[in-house]
Amino acid sequence: MLGVEAGAVLAADGETNGFGPVVKCVGGENAEPTCEVKGLWAEAGVVGSSGSRPAALDLPALAPHACRVTDEEHLLRFEDGSLPLELWAHRAHSKVGYTYLRRHSFDEALRRLRAGIRAYNAAQGIADTPTGGYHETMTQAWLHSIHTTLCQFGPAESADAFFDAQSQLTQKRALLLFYSRDHIMSAAAKASFVPPDLAPLPIPLHPKENGLVE
Repeated sequence: MLGVEAGAVLAADGETNGFGPVVKCVGGENAEPTCEVKGLWAEAGVVGSSGSRPAALDLPALAPHACRVTDEEHLLRFEDGSLPLELWAHRAHSKVGYTYLRRHSFDEALRRLRAGIRAYNAAQGIADTPTGGYHETMTQAWLHSIHTTLCQFGPAESADAFFDAQSQLTQKRALLLFYSRDHIMSAAAKASFVPPDLAPLPIPLHPKENGLVE
């Protein structure tokens, strides 16, 4: 089991979490968690009658203890498609991005993350539709935010330790500091990267200053 504690509530009923839905998961000690997803993108008004899943890097943040596996194990489960869909939330996306950035340049990390999310979605049966599936701007903007934070503050002993210390990266509404909702939810932003319309994304320090791969 992926570290979900017995009876753990990962998001409280009635709360909204950034753009996305509310997830409540309860797991026993010897079984995968049972998760209920509510209000898929209802706030943003983009859920069709099929209730398709929202785009990449915009799923609700799970409680930190839900993702407490090693970075290597988490990455392997993502890459081989065995990571349970219920755990493929904002923090899980971010941990994959962090791990790639620790090993590769930004461009290579982005290439691997983009290809990996598309492959994972396909393995999980998540269709790429106008309102669901892979979202290029969210993927790039979040990876840029993680990269900038790594350049500024340096890495931690693990992805979980990094995101525990850099809690601003766990707040999915953070992108709304740079993008208006209509802009980031547009079809153009989903298909390809569009720059922010409210404020520019921060410029990272030189990666070598914190031992990162250029």
